[in-house]
Amino acid sequence: MNLLIVDDEAKIRNGLRKHLEGMSLRFDVIETAENAHIALEIARRIQPEIILVDIRMPGMDGLEFLEIVSGELSGFKAIVISGYDDFAYAQKAIRCGVNEYVLKPLDLPKFDTMITRIYNELLEERGQQNRASGANVYSKAVLKTKRFIEQNYFREDLSLQSTADELSVNPSHLSRQMRLQLGMGFVDYLTAYRMEKACSLLQSVEKDVKIYEISRHVGYSSQHYFTRVFTNHFGMSPLQYRALRAGEGTIAAAESTDREAGGI
Repeated sequence: MNLLIVDDEAKIRNGLRKHLEGMSLRFDVIETAENAHIALEIARRIQPEIILVDIRMPGMDGLEFLEIVSGELSGFKAIVISGYDDFAYAQKAIRCGVNEYVLKPLDLPKFDTMITRIYNELLEERGQQNRASGANVYSKAVLKTKRFIEQNYFREDLSLQSTADELSVNPSHLSRQMRLQLGMGFVDYLTAYRMEKACSLLQSVEKDVKIYEISRHVGYSSQHYFTRVFTNHFGMSPLQYRALRAGEGTIAAAESTDREAGGI
């Protein structure tokens, strides 16, 4: 987290910097500027999350500076430091989106409490943004996973881990997001897609195409395992499904065929 101190009094800006560096808060960068023009250059370079600025300085004052910075940067907290208990300035500061209005001389215990609160607020906001960004990443990852399965469902080695590796995402997070967005995890979605493809093949291919050929086509090396998965999914065997859809015989006849053919 970066912080910028803008004050034309060297004693104040250097004293604040030293005080902040001695606190337990972890700032990556603490920069100081003696006027608003220099501060603008620094702000554009370091993009501070916290700006401490004197309200009255030679040339451009603190509020003018904040108006310009607000047009270029976002997400920072502004703290105005003023030697004047001026209500008009305080009102203008509020209109400029200033988060705190602090009077000189600083009451350090109160200042520490205030800066710690703002620091923690920024950490929480950053965490929320990261979580939202992460959710968006995994929302896109779920779509990519669906496409990846559609293009690779026939691979016997297709798994959650291999897919996550391919998409460069965490497998546990991917599985969790699939359950949230699709109502099923990776294995269930892959199985459902494979069963859908198996049904299409059972309806469209010639009757003499063996079940083991269909099972391999949809990613199962074992015909018996494929038949078990298919039966659990649809409540009937692949041969029963084929007979039912083809209108050739009854399910009972297909059951007889299953027994005679050993499920082939």
